Amino acid sequence: MPNDPCHVIPRREALRRAAYLLGSAISAPTIDGVLAGCQAPRKPRDGVLPGTGAASRTLSADQREMVLAMGEIILPETDTPGARAAAVDEFIDAMLTDFYPTERRDHFLAGLDRVDARARRAFGNGVTKLSPEQQLELVTTLNRETFQPGNGARAQPQEGEQSFFRTFKELVLVGYYTSEVGATEELRVNPMGPWRADIPYAEVGRAWS
Repeated sequence: MPNDPCHVIPRREALRRAAYLLGSAISAPTIDGVLAGCQAPRKPRDGVLPGTGAASRTLSADQREMVLAMGEIILPETDTPGARAAAVDEFIDAMLTDFYPTERRDHFLAGLDRVDARARRAFGNGVTKLSPEQQLELVTTLNRETFQPGNGARAQPQEGEQSFFRTFKELVLVGYYTSEVGATEELRVNPMGPWRADIPYAEVGRAWS
């Protein structure tokens, strides 16, 4: 029952949980976009190739595949669908197009280009042509440099790479946890609702087992 309100995470709760995983507050444009209704597709993309969903308005087909490849490292498929199945590329494309200011959108696109160039220098290929092991190494290094600066990273990030990757990871997490698979399969809802310390007896009416 994916549309049953008892089984779907509210958008604000999805934002809160994404912020918890990110370890910092969600940026204003992302919050505005989600609260305005921007979300990943409601149906998981099982077996559907990238680029066959919603038409891109900002990201190119190659950039969307790069987003999916890196996003799948952050949220891989396990016993629940990963970032690719949740079509986080469509969410990110919509956020960049409709809710991000031009300067921040251009910064994000430039960040994708810098990371792709870094992959070519390090491995001889762009991100989408790397092996899964190489993609994992690249994204793990970016994550360490961004969220654990000075922790023995082998190479210093280029100017803007840290802020780009933080934004990228934020959009992947928020896109995933506002998608149907993230809100109904990965996150778990307390069926009793939020905890309340004091409930008037009149609201209960009888004992609960």
